[in-house]
This record gives sequence, structure tokens and C-alpha cells, in this order.
Amino acid sequence: MGFFIDLNSGAMNTPLSVDNDNKNFKFWLVTVLILSGILLAGGWFARTAYENHREKNTLRQAREFFEKGDYRNASLSARQVLQRDPTNLPACRIMANLAELAQSPSTLDWCRRIAEVEPTVPNKLQLAAVGLQFQNPPFPLTTQILGELPGVATNLAAFHTVSAELSIKLNRLVDAQAHLADAV
Repeated sequence: MGFFIDLNSGAMNTPLSVDNDNKNFKFWLVTVLILSGILLAGGWFARTAYENHREKNTLRQAREFFEKGDYRNASLSARQVLQRDPTNLPACRIMANLAELAQSPSTLDWCRRIAEVEPTVPNKLQLAAVGLQFQNPPFPLTTQILGELPGVATNLAAFHTVSAELSIKLNRLVDAQAHLADAV
């Protein structure tokens, strides 16, 4: 461990003063890193909060546009929400309603997405009913869904109504009559 000369003052410094400078440098480095981490985390949380606020506001606008009959802007607003969150149920429902109003086969796609995101019996029955509108006989989607639901939905009038509609479209009138009787 040698000695060295400080060129500015002409005095000799020992390695001990280098250790103090090194400790100060490490202290400031750690302080800067911690503060940078705090700022980054704060920025990330602020951005997330802003994005959530923006999504809720855009969804509110989509609902308002839909209720006013401004379907073009309702669609644009709902699509903005879905770009950030493709599983946003209220936005999917708005798009399904818009597609249904337009009598578009994309209604089936939107109802399928709703049933995938929230696989409840009412959502599945809605998808089965839409399948009757937009698929051709033998209505594979509707048949599949109704085949999966008997243990869970046989006590629901909606199940028997969709089953009766399927039976009528397939010319199974006896089955349709039985389902209609059970629906009541």
C-alpha cells in the first residue's frame, strides 16, 4: 500500500483517505439508486392508475353513446377499451349488442367471447340462442352447449326455451312441445 501525492495540494495522502472517498461514493451511489427505484415505481403506479381511469371513462362514454343511439361512437369507445383489455365484459357486451342490432354474424363471436370470459349458464344460453340465429342446421354450437348444460340448467325456463327453438328448427316437434311444457 503505497503513498501518493495529491497534485492539487502537493500533500501526501494515505490509502485511508481513499477509503473514505470510496465510502462516500458508495453512499451516494446507493442513495441515487434507491431514489431512482422509488421514482420508477411511483411512475409505474401512476401510469397504471391513469390507464385504469382512462379505461373506466372510455367505457362510460361507450355506454352513454349506446344509450343515446350513437352506435358509431359507442363502437369506437368500446373498441378502445378492448384494445387494452380484450376480456372487458361490459365492452364485449356493448359490441355484442351493436352486432345484434346490425344483425351481423359477428354477434356469435362476441357472445362466444363473453361466454369464455364469464362462463355462466345465462351467458352460455345466450350464446346457444345466438347460434340458432347465425348457424345452419344442425346448429352444432347450440347442440353442444345444450348438451353440456342439462345437469345445471334444466330448472331454467331459458334452457327449455332455447331447447324448444332448436327442436322446432330441426323439425322435432314432440321434443319442442315437451320443452315448452317444462319452460312454463
